[in-house]
Amino acid sequence: MTKCELTSTYFKTKQRWDNGDGEPPTIIAQAEAEIDGKRANITLKGLDDGDLFPHSEYRFYGSWSTYSNRRTGKDEQQFHFSSYVAAEPHGRQGIVRYLEKAPSIVRVLAARMFDKFGQDAVKVLRETPAIAADAIDRLSLQAAEEAAKYLETQEHLEHAT
Repeated sequence: MTKCELTSTYFKTKQRWDNGDGEPPTIIAQAEAEIDGKRANITLKGLDDGDLFPHSEYRFYGSWSTYSNRRTGKDEQQFHFSSYVAAEPHGRQGIVRYLEKAPSIVRVLAARMFDKFGQDAVKVLRETPAIAADAIDRLSLQAAEEAAKYLETQEHLEHAT
């Protein structure tokens, strides 16, 4: 099996089970990815350490394999991932969810930031928290600075795309 990288939008976990070996649980998940220039629904399989958020984009590293579905009797392609990193979120939903990971940023604040700054919401908060605090109602300078510090620690993952 050839190892490769797949950028995909994770939607939901369909199955989860504990392997009993102290490792994170294995999941079977539904996602969407661009395959041969077309968007397609795909199945992911791998260990979930709890950092997968619905409607967020990730870079998965692993390989494709064929799975014989006993229920349908058909062969299906699955992407078995061994690791993943968050990819820079591009859509409103992904950016709002990404901003919510920062301390003191709740969904309503994250949504306001996206509405005000669009695709640059993460960059504005990380690089100019005073501007973000000034522009966003109920976002204090202290909260914006705390969130900016967190986003600085995550910046290397944002550009995983």
